[in-house]
Amino acid sequence: MHSAFDPAILLAEKYRSERPGLTLISVEDAAVPVSWIAVDVLAQERKRLPLLDEFVLRSINEGLDSDVEIAQLLGLKVAIIQRTIAEQMGRDLVSRRLTVGGNWKLALTPQGQSTASDLASVSPRSLSLGYAFDRLGWCATAFRRSALIGKDEVRSRGVRKLLGRPGDVSVDDVTSVALNNLLDDRDEEKPRIEIISVKKVVVKARLFLPVALIAFADENGKEVQTAICIDGELSGQHELELNKLGGAEAVGITMNQEFAADRVRRPSSSFATTSLSKVEVLRSAVVRTRVAQFEGRQVDSGWIESAEQAELALSNFQSRPVDRFEYRELLVGSLEKTRRRLVIFSPVIRSATVDGMFVDRLGRLMQSGVSVHIGYGKDRDTRKSDASAIHSLHEIGRKHRDLFRLSQFEEIDEPVLVSDEVLIMSDFHWLSFKGDHDRPYQLPTGFIVRSQEASDNECSRLSALDVSGR
Repeated sequence: MHSAFDPAILLAEKYRSERPGLTLISVEDAAVPVSWIAVDVLAQERKRLPLLDEFVLRSINEGLDSDVEIAQLLGLKVAIIQRTIAEQMGRDLVSRRLTVGGNWKLALTPQGQSTASDLASVSPRSLSLGYAFDRLGWCATAFRRSALIGKDEVRSRGVRKLLGRPGDVSVDDVTSVALNNLLDDRDEEKPRIEIISVKKVVVKARLFLPVALIAFADENGKEVQTAICIDGELSGQHELELNKLGGAEAVGITMNQEFAADRVRRPSSSFATTSLSKVEVLRSAVVRTRVAQFEGRQVDSGWIESAEQAELALSNFQSRPVDRFEYRELLVGSLEKTRRRLVIFSPVIRSATVDGMFVDRLGRLMQSGVSVHIGYGKDRDTRKSDASAIHSLHEIGRKHRDLFRLSQFEEIDEPVLVSDEVLIMSDFHWLSFKGDHDRPYQLPTGFIVRSQEASDNECSRLSALDVSGR
């Protein structure tokens, strides 16, 4: 069975039924604004006893020998002090004796004296610690600096930037309790320090935390909801905060109200086209197995067999609709499996998609004798191709002049991908899907046709269009 997977596909399968009555329409890379802050704190080495136990031991060591006196000093109820003393007697730290007058006198055992001395020797010290401050959730987090990315990487990867609260981060926003909880939550040994107070907070850098943004919509596209996924899990806190700031519309997610199928060519009636519902059932059988394997769960042999049969059925359909989350997988598959020709026409070319890995795969295809033809549209105010991506294609074209063609069209309204005898007609922007954040969402529609004749006719049609070859 195919072992490769796209994280977006795994998340789509995992959360496709998360919102009853809504359809999962998109899973995309996003970024939460984060401030990297330097926090000046007063901290001390974490002691082996709780604070109350420490004060009781040190009080006895200073000469207080009754529970009433210790309670008065600490401003606590006598019953609380008596319970603490009883626990310390059980640890052989405190002993007591009955005086001639019938009163109990407290004293430290040799072990208690040693413990009290050790506790007294630990004194607070000033430290400067670094934390990632989440500007959407408005809290300090345990994410390390290496997990964050800068604005240049956000732009180059075509990641959608989410919103964050404006304003400065102050001492009031970063409490010692919150920082100690972060120390406790780390997957390490028990933290060695305990933060007593926060003295100063300074913002050092504005960065971003990579997340996944999941969008849901009703069948009419009138209601759109978003969810934020961090490390594979939904974050209710971030969803709530994003909704406070305007939700889906505030980050540019809008639905195209027109029905997408009206704008996509359908396969010829001579091809038997299966239904989208059947495709989705088969795709679910494949992806649920991948999700289980990815998460390290034990996979039932029946699941594996069903997934293999589903993949075989999908590959044998002469004509079928495209499930909404398999476009990336189809593009990657074409870059890996094409043996004769690859034709991709896309309105816009963005460097987030046409990156170094994409160009390397194109190069390997042409080294094995595959002819490649890429077409794109002329630049417009709202749809401009990235100059760096175009330059990369020109460079690879110079190395393989006989096999590579890059053409610019007056306009491309019908994106197309042809891989050998496989033709995919859709409204999907093959070479800019990570960077078209200003484009309205719609319930994607497309069709795969497996026919040598249909693929040949499509290639002939595209070659006959009036283009200025580059």
